[in-house]
Amino acid sequence: MKLDTEKVIEKYKDRIFAIGLSILKNPDDAEDVVQETFLKYHTYKKILNLKNIFNLGYIK
Repeated sequence: MKLDTEKVIEKYKDRIFAIGLSILKNPDDAEDVVQETFLKYHTYKKILNLKNIFNLGYIK
């Protein structure tokens, strides 16, 4: 079974690339946009998960 992050990447990578390419007109730069987008997603996903742990009362 794929991890949630892998599912999100598979679902959105082509769309993000296409948007980046349409704006930047450079495939290398568009690929950088894709990578940066998913790095930020992964980072903030961890932070949001920690917030949920605090909100559920597991950690005080």
